[in-house]
Amino acid sequence: MASRKDEKNEGTARSDTNNPQGLQQQQESVIRSIDETKDNIRVAVEEARQEIPKYNQVVKEYQNDTIDASRQIAESYLDSQKQVINSMQSVWNQNMNQMRSWWGMQIISPQMSADMYTRIASSFADATIAMARIGNNMMFANMEAAKTSMNYARDNAKELARVTANFTGTFEQSSREATNGRPSEEVERRRQR
Repeated sequence: MASRKDEKNEGTARSDTNNPQGLQQQQESVIRSIDETKDNIRVAVEEARQEIPKYNQVVKEYQNDTIDASRQIAESYLDSQKQVINSMQSVWNQNMNQMRSWWGMQIISPQMSADMYTRIASSFADATIAMARIGNNMMFANMEAAKTSMNYARDNAKELARVTANFTGTFEQSSREATNGRPSEEVERRRQR
């Protein structure tokens, strides 16, 4: 049960959409609203663009920190191994000399063992740095994939907007012709055949 006031408001609303001036006001209101939304989006985009240098700095710092950490891990490992080798070398030499004299055979020298161990440790350090580089490359690959996805989304949105606008225009034209009782050019061509 609507009150007379509600009925009057509905009647006014209906008459606003039926008269050209009311329709024009509605269209202007919608256009103004869309333009304001566009302006808000532009402001948000500019604010996001202002943040880009900060994000670039964060990524650069992350990469530098990762590389520095990898270097420090490798250096710490090599330093500890140097200490182990130095402390064990004198004992190792005594044992090797004693074993050689007992069995009379050539055994790997402490120097050869130290060289082999150094190569292994160096290989470990190289692998650590390579893994950091691979991690950074994966991060950039993901960033490139996201960029490509955004480009496709942008292009698809443009195409969807174009198709929607064409559909709406065709719908509007067909509706007007149906309202005015005039057939569209396509219908007219079919009749003439």
